[in-house]
Amino acid sequence: MILLPVFTLILIFCFYLNRNRYRFGIVNLLILAYLVMGCLSLILELSGKFKSVFPFSFDPMAYLSLCFLITFWGFTGFKDHKFSSIKIENIYFYKVLEIFLLVGGLLAILFFLPFAYAGLTGDIALNRFAILYLAGSKLGDFGIVNSIFSLLANLFILNQLCFFINLIQSNGKRNVFKAWLLLISSLSYVVYILAYVGRDGVVFWLMSYAFGYLLFRDFLAREVLRKLNYVFAVTLTILLIPFFMITVARFSDLEGGVSLWIFNYGGQQLRNFNDHYLILEPLLCGRFGFPVFVDLFEFITFSELQAFDKDVMFSHFLNNDVAPNVFTTFIGTIMLDFGKIWTFIFLFLFSLSVRSILKTVSTKGVLEFSNMLILTLLYQVVYWGVFYFRQYATNYYMIFILLLFTLFKVSKMKRFSAHFFKVNPTQVRTTGDMTWLNKILLQIVRK
Repeated sequence: MILLPVFTLILIFCFYLNRNRYRFGIVNLLILAYLVMGCLSLILELSGKFKSVFPFSFDPMAYLSLCFLITFWGFTGFKDHKFSSIKIENIYFYKVLEIFLLVGGLLAILFFLPFAYAGLTGDIALNRFAILYLAGSKLGDFGIVNSIFSLLANLFILNQLCFFINLIQSNGKRNVFKAWLLLISSLSYVVYILAYVGRDGVVFWLMSYAFGYLLFRDFLAREVLRKLNYVFAVTLTILLIPFFMITVARFSDLEGGVSLWIFNYGGQQLRNFNDHYLILEPLLCGRFGFPVFVDLFEFITFSELQAFDKDVMFSHFLNNDVAPNVFTTFIGTIMLDFGKIWTFIFLFLFSLSVRSILKTVSTKGVLEFSNMLILTLLYQVVYWGVFYFRQYATNYYMIFILLLFTLFKVSKMKRFSAHFFKVNPTQVRTTGDMTWLNKILLQIVRK
């Protein structure tokens, strides 16, 4: 049964690769993240080291496969060869946003850096345990200040987007200095997560960089792309140091060793989803993934949603010998809130929203900055959601993106707008500008 979602992902990947003229882009990257997860799940199952509580069943695997089809349907509206220009609706508002992101990111680094250093010195595993279960972190003492810097750190992907935009040549110029400052400030998220002795910051920063690189690739000169490849390689090497420090501290003494637990980090989702699906009963009605939105809804309507408490939900899982706080993909997290039927509806509306955002790209080749913000948010939900619904803890970040989207739309003025075009759109459309990776994928699909 575990093969069903893996085969589904392979078919989706090949289908879209063909529709996208065998060019590897952001949608291929999104599907590939899930395909890698599925392959790691297969390896773990074959190893026999990690077993699901309940045997793999057809129903949960078929359900998950159908959810994949619905989710990725929304993103297949994006075609790299049709995407030809970026439009910033209000360049002055955009420049203010850049300064806000740059300064905010640098300040967040300075705020979280001492806590990250403390967490990575001494007994790292004990530091993490103390922070999670013994209130060992002093961050909570900073209250609203900690919350503000947490929000600024969570905006890091916008820093990355602005980094790439500043590297696009406009009127023969590029703002290289500001670009690199924005990239450095985007590391605030890594430092923020390290302050809690977590690894997600490293993983999500690297994943987001890959997304930005593929989105802006055709807008950047070849010499710039070569430098970016070098920067990524160096940054990857540096960021993997704290990642492996935490991994070794947490798992070196466990059966199977570090290597197998890294595999488990990337491939536990299918077995966990199988277990959660089979025992799912009480629903949280949005209180797990969307607590701020639920509070707002109850405040506006003067009513209270009837939902199970999270403690009751977790007790239900533990009583069935199933771990509640594990990776189940974002679909598994959404299912905790809305159940199986409403999750289908949620995903359908989600995909419909993605296709609506991509409409101008499909028809005119233009991606407005406001739409780019929403696309990035929705992409992020699914992309990072290969592990779990990360935005459950960043509802204010989601609200901030929605506000930015609205502000750019209402401040839209033709004379204040700025356009960025592909370096060589004719060549890209006709030849596909195929890289070595594209050529390899093309040969695999044709065989």
